[in-house]
Amino acid sequence: MGLCLIATVDAAFVLAALQIAVGLGLVIFVHELGHFAVAKWCGVKCEKFYLGFDIWGLRLARFRWGETEYGIGILPLGGYVKMLGQEDNPARVAEEIERAKSTGVMQQDSDTTSLVGIQADGTPIYDPRSYLAKSVPQRMAIISAGVIMNVIFAFGLAMCAYAWGVNLEPCLIGGTVPGGPAWAQNLQSGDEILKLGNIERPFYRDIQSGVALGDVSDGIQMVVKRYGTGQVDTLKVVPLQGPVPMIGMLSQNTLKVIVPEQEAADAEPIGAQTEPPLVSGDEITAVEGQPVKSLADVSRIFAARPDDSLRLTIARTPGVQDNHGRLTLGEIVSHWFRKPQPQAAPETLEVALAPRPIRNVGLIMELGPIVEIQADSPAAKIGLRPGDLLTAINDESPGDPLTLGDRLRRRAGEKVKLTIQRAGEAEPLVFTDVELRPVTELFQNHMTFPMRQPVAISALGLAYEVHNRVVDVVPDSPAAKAGVPAGAVIAKVEFKLPKATSESSREPLELGDKRLVYPGVFQMLQDLPKDSSLVLYTADNQKYELAPVEVPGWHNPDRDLFTRPIMVTVVARSVGEAFSLAATETKYALLQVYRFLGKLGTQIDIRMLGGPITIVKVAKQSADKGLTDFLLFLTMLSANLAVINFLPIPILDGGHMVFLALEWIRGKPVGENIVLAFHYAGFLFIVSLMLFVFGLDLGLFSRGL
Repeated sequence: MGLCLIATVDAAFVLAALQIAVGLGLVIFVHELGHFAVAKWCGVKCEKFYLGFDIWGLRLARFRWGETEYGIGILPLGGYVKMLGQEDNPARVAEEIERAKSTGVMQQDSDTTSLVGIQADGTPIYDPRSYLAKSVPQRMAIISAGVIMNVIFAFGLAMCAYAWGVNLEPCLIGGTVPGGPAWAQNLQSGDEILKLGNIERPFYRDIQSGVALGDVSDGIQMVVKRYGTGQVDTLKVVPLQGPVPMIGMLSQNTLKVIVPEQEAADAEPIGAQTEPPLVSGDEITAVEGQPVKSLADVSRIFAARPDDSLRLTIARTPGVQDNHGRLTLGEIVSHWFRKPQPQAAPETLEVALAPRPIRNVGLIMELGPIVEIQADSPAAKIGLRPGDLLTAINDESPGDPLTLGDRLRRRAGEKVKLTIQRAGEAEPLVFTDVELRPVTELFQNHMTFPMRQPVAISALGLAYEVHNRVVDVVPDSPAAKAGVPAGAVIAKVEFKLPKATSESSREPLELGDKRLVYPGVFQMLQDLPKDSSLVLYTADNQKYELAPVEVPGWHNPDRDLFTRPIMVTVVARSVGEAFSLAATETKYALLQVYRFLGKLGTQIDIRMLGGPITIVKVAKQSADKGLTDFLLFLTMLSANLAVINFLPIPILDGGHMVFLALEWIRGKPVGENIVLAFHYAGFLFIVSLMLFVFGLDLGLFSRGL
């Protein structure tokens, strides 16, 4: 039986090769072992058992034991069991059928005795140990055994994971994307999702799959508990369609700090400058003397005071090296045999967290129409709508659309006059005495939606487009010095990085209505190393290279402080509970694949598929998080292979089952010519699909932003 590996997920790269090789090899091995064991039990001769494919006779290893050759092929894309009379290669199907026919059975006719291998009714006589000589139920059992073994293996892996303890993210909201569906419903940091559809107390992964794979046409119903007030609201959120539907929401993190490793070219750590320096594992207990119980509290203080140096109170445990919540297998095993040592009491220290200046090049881009209005906001209360264009504030031009939100934030509590041009209205609409509300929320501006990357005015509760046309430049800015003219339309951008970094340049990115728009470029600027430059290519084929500079008085409120995600450990306290949790997890994994395939090409962009390189990337990410995450990844992969290989595609197990079902119904096999034609069609489909997913893995086809 051939096994084709097709992944349905996306993600990073190369872990400990041994751990990944063993894990992925086991998933393939149990599938082929299912075919092999049942074939042997039915008396079928198994000529080969291979992990990987030995194309053109190339293999890494082989040995013979009894009548079977065991080996590891050179192409690590699956595995196969070669049975007498069964062949997946269309070019050899007819030849294998002939080889499986008996040549040692005497058949007497009226005139002569010959070795013809044909029964009186004209049907061939096969070698008794041929796959083709077995009954339809036996062949169905052989074909389905690989898939059944994958399901059993997935269940076993999940049972081990839950016996050990699985870390899952609860549905606490950490932030929303300006203009996104979650932002429009006024979901804020600290809010808790109590129910998603029919799922009570969902985990964050349920939100991700529910949004991406659910019925999103009418929206997804959520029951939300508001942070601070405890008020419970029932909302309907309609996801924004892209390569994958999304609502623009992140999960909540803890107060435990993570300090990532930085490249040598970076002038400062990503967490912004602190004095004394933060270290991974530090826990924030207060900001400016105000105790904080969650990161939502910290976010609100950061949002209100982006320009100030803030004093953090930190609890630090001496001698403890934080591992971001992960233990290696060696550390886990050593804990079994080592008596736990008491930890030292944490020490308290004060850390000054400096503001993080915004970097810009001085382009003033064209302000576009409003794309979303936030619920219960000043903009909603005066009746603004998507499509409205903000033309004036207090009878003055709105100015730079990228700085507008920060400028209005500083005027919280004031009342302003808004002039709006509405489509279909000859005269502008004027709204007076619109009160600007205080800004209490950090938005995840680094998260961007395909084809739309709006900018929010939090003080008003509206989000608008920013177009790629330059309307002006800031005097004495990099753009002014480079001579970027008003009216220029930016078509492409390129980021040039310092030569000390791992990549000195990035491929030019195209801008356009259905691609990246300038706010996305602006966000990328904030994360570049110092001494980087931005190269602009305009629609009239002009090129400008600009070095970003810090803008006085304009600061990023989130300060790029990294903290560890909140995790809830789900652990089985009995064999029965482990069995129940594993059954639920296996069902979840199987249904995820079916739901993904059902939405592929309609709700899910086909470019979201991935191939073997993606499998290794995701395996690496999972292994980095810990043993149980890796076990759950293998659970998903084993379920993935079970579903994929049972699809009714010729060559795959599901295709064989279709032919067997037809044979059972008809009382005789499907004609060899028909089988051969479908095998060629299935072979071409699988090869084409594999080339396509390889192309996606190698970046030959864009997956979208």
